[in-house]
Amino acid sequence: MRVVGGFTSFVRTVVIPRLPEWRIRYPQLQIRLIEDDFPALLRLLRQRALDSVVVELDSTTTVQQALSAGMIEEPLLDEPWKLVVPAGALLTTENIDLGNLPLPWLGVDSSAANAAVLGRLRQSAGAQMETVHRYHETLTALALVAAGEGVAIVPTLALSGVSHDGVDVLDVPGLGTRRIVLRRFDGRRAASMPVDTVARLLRESAAAFDTRSTS
Repeated sequence: MRVVGGFTSFVRTVVIPRLPEWRIRYPQLQIRLIEDDFPALLRLLRQRALDSVVVELDSTTTVQQALSAGMIEEPLLDEPWKLVVPAGALLTTENIDLGNLPLPWLGVDSSAANAAVLGRLRQSAGAQMETVHRYHETLTALALVAAGEGVAIVPTLALSGVSHDGVDVLDVPGLGTRRIVLRRFDGRRAASMPVDTVARLLRESAAAFDTRSTS
């Protein structure tokens, strides 16, 4: 049995839809999923409670982190960040000033890559950017935005297959991208082959996902 950890949008959108196919192709390969936040996933990986983890990073600001001895990192997917605002809140979507929007920003869990984007935008704006509330799940953010409570930075995957009622999803220059990577310990023995197979399946599934579509 191979245990893979990951965050919500990747697990829901990229992994789960492929599980039936993988069961048919590899009947002896049992995959178990653990969904959790970034710190918890890395802790479980270091404890060897997980075979591999999928993590998210803000590609614009994240400096390559020192990996534990024997740990390797493989790229899976780069996807654009999106600006989500209440429907009709912006009279024009040209030349959006991210440091001077008519609504406050929604606060996001500090372990999420979105938080790094907000920090980057604060620095580039050179001004205090007010945040209200604090969410963990994208569905909560969308509900708050639709209610007119604020605006949010959301990754493309998280918008796939969910309702966009009451919000406008915008592509804005300067938001950057979210980098999704797989981390695992490098195995040199035959016992590592199932882990290699899972890594390949994750790469294939990520490569097949169209990040241009959020419907």
